[in-house]
Amino acid sequence: MKLRSISLLTSAAGLLACVASPLAHAFTLTPMSLSLSPAGPEATQNFLVENNTQETVLLDVSITSREMDETGKESNRITPEIESNFLLYPPQMTLKPKEKRSIRVTWMGPLPPHEKAFRLVAEQLPLGTQKKNSLKRGVHINILMRYQAALYVTPDNAAPLVVLKSSSRTSGENPKLQLVLENSGSAHLLLKKLRVEVERDQVPPVKLEGKELDGILGQNILAQSTRKFEITWPKKLKPGSVKVKLEATE
Repeated sequence: MKLRSISLLTSAAGLLACVASPLAHAFTLTPMSLSLSPAGPEATQNFLVENNTQETVLLDVSITSREMDETGKESNRITPEIESNFLLYPPQMTLKPKEKRSIRVTWMGPLPPHEKAFRLVAEQLPLGTQKKNSLKRGVHINILMRYQAALYVTPDNAAPLVVLKSSSRTSGENPKLQLVLENSGSAHLLLKKLRVEVERDQVPPVKLEGKELDGILGQNILAQSTRKFEITWPKKLKPGSVKVKLEATE
C-alpha cells in the first residue's frame, strides 16, 4: 500500500495558515465560521473565495471532521460519511486574477442529536495538480496556502451549557490554576463572556478578568466535550485549596 504524503509549506496558526512569500494571502476565504441548518433553506449556504493577485490560482476544497481533546488539540479527517452527508461544489476550481467565486455547501445527512462540528478546508495547489489522483499515486504535494474555516450543522434551539467540572492548583515553581470545563449542551461556545471568582477560606473572593484569563478567553468548547485550561495562579491568593465560581455565557 502506498502512503499518502502531503507536504504543507505552511505554518499553522489558528484558522489560517500561509507561507511568508509573495504568494502569501494569494486568496481569501470568508466567512471563517458558518452554521448550517440540518434541513430547509438554511441547509445550503455559501463561502466566498477571492483571488487577490494578478496570477491564476488553483484551489482544492474539502470538508473534514473536527474533534478536539481536552487540551484543545484538534484532529481532522476526511471520511466516507462526511462525503455522503455533504454536497460540496465545486471541490476544485481555478480562479483568474481578481476573480471571486462561491463555494456552495449543503448538508444532506440526518438530523443530528446535537450540533456537529467540521472544517471547510481551502488549499492553494500548484497549477496542474490533481490532488486526489496524486494522493492515490503517493505523490508528494506542495500546498502553497491553506485556510480552515469552522463549519457547523446546528439543530434548531441548540444551545451550549458550560459548567465548571473541577478546579485545582498545579505544582512546580510557577503554579497554575487548572480549570476543567464541560459543555453538556447541544452547541459550541466561544468563551468571550466569562466571569471567574476564586475564593479561599475567609479571604474575600478574587475576581479574575482581562489578562488574568489569558489562555481561556476566546477558546472554543464544542458541544458534548470537555476542555482543560490553565491560568496564572492569582497573586492575591496563598497556596491551598480554593473554591471557584465560573459563569460562561454567549
